[in-house]
Amino acid sequence: MTIKPATPLMTPKDAVAGQADRRKPAPLPRVIVLIGLMGAGKTTIGRRLAHALDLPFIDADQEIERAAGCSVSEIFDRHGEAAFREGERRVIQRLLDGRPMVLATGGGAFMNPQTRQIIRENGHSVWLRCPLNILRKRLEGRPGRPLLADGNISEVLETLRKTRHHIYAEADIIVDCGDETVRSAVERVVTALSSHNPPARLPIALPDHPYDIVIGSDVLDRAGALLAPILQQRRAVIVTDARVAPLYLSRLEASLHEVGFETHAEIIPGGEESKSFTQYAQLCENVLTHGVERRTAVIGLGGGVVGDLSGFVAATLLRGVPFVQIPTTLLAQVDSSVGGKTGINTARGKNLVGAFHQPSAVLTDTSTLRTLPRRERVAGYAEIVKAGLIGDRDLFTWCEANGAALLEGDEKTIQEGVRRACAFKASVVLEDEREISPIMVAPC
Repeated sequence: MTIKPATPLMTPKDAVAGQADRRKPAPLPRVIVLIGLMGAGKTTIGRRLAHALDLPFIDADQEIERAAGCSVSEIFDRHGEAAFREGERRVIQRLLDGRPMVLATGGGAFMNPQTRQIIRENGHSVWLRCPLNILRKRLEGRPGRPLLADGNISEVLETLRKTRHHIYAEADIIVDCGDETVRSAVERVVTALSSHNPPARLPIALPDHPYDIVIGSDVLDRAGALLAPILQQRRAVIVTDARVAPLYLSRLEASLHEVGFETHAEIIPGGEESKSFTQYAQLCENVLTHGVERRTAVIGLGGGVVGDLSGFVAATLLRGVPFVQIPTTLLAQVDSSVGGKTGINTARGKNLVGAFHQPSAVLTDTSTLRTLPRRERVAGYAEIVKAGLIGDRDLFTWCEANGAALLEGDEKTIQEGVRRACAFKASVVLEDEREISPIMVAPC
């Protein structure tokens, strides 16, 4: 990697300079948790980062040693790694109490699921990803690392890479650090924090099956990190169609593979004709051939046809497996992806065979709408307007003010329109999950 000459250390204001013409920069997070392998520079970079952002700096290992009255190596020797990790979890939970800070964690802290959840709920995690050859040079001749006590540095680092990198990839932000100066590394982190724009989350608080609709740009590239904490098994079958696959399948697969998912893709023909008994049966046979289990997820990547068909497969295979919706059309994002309705068509009519099967998550990537023709955006916008006419006066008023920008493809406007429309539909689902009673129309 080529390193540019160091420049004066950025301030938060400097880091977002030049972006004002594109969007209003998000405020910098005030609780930053640094993760990564030993030798990545979490403590060194963390101290300088905290100084640049005018935040307190805390080293988790030092806090653990202070609480235990002995060194990390001594804790390992006396009590073992399991006891250390439990103590580490308690210390990190105590530290992340809402106070602004930069927190440097030990290399194994993020591997504990409970610790990851604590960090996820209370701060922004930043993975300092560093090449192994750089880490080896930094660690040679440096005693006091328990995991290096009985092994070759290169072998230990390679083992840690295999076991930890796919978990580190769940971090909110990934920053590649190499052999540059500390100043340059800090600048990279500040820039990444400044440009980080987390997607919006719309909770669907169903009593028996709560889940989130995640809405934002380029969500596909973070799909693995978003799904890893939700799905119990890192195996998934992706169902998509011949139109969508060339555009987005590789991006989704790369994101899932980064966090350790095994995936298999099933590509069906595009169009309403695929919502048939024939295609349903063939898809079920294909998925079963690849050894689907009760915790293996089915992911529908595409428009309404893909969502309805893949959802019905998920609802019926093994009497129900986890399902994830990734809608790629505006109409699917504001309509069929919400509510858990799945199904196929028959000669007697549309959607006459199906099931209610709520997803584990809905990932709405508004950047996929860039490839849609205006006609498709109009179809989705009509559904948003319809929701406003049926029972949400504020939504209809919003459409009158923002419809033109949405139809022109303004991404921020689209995201807000999707959020509002999904919130309305979610309110209907919460009132009547299976739509047994008629929807009441609010007076105009």
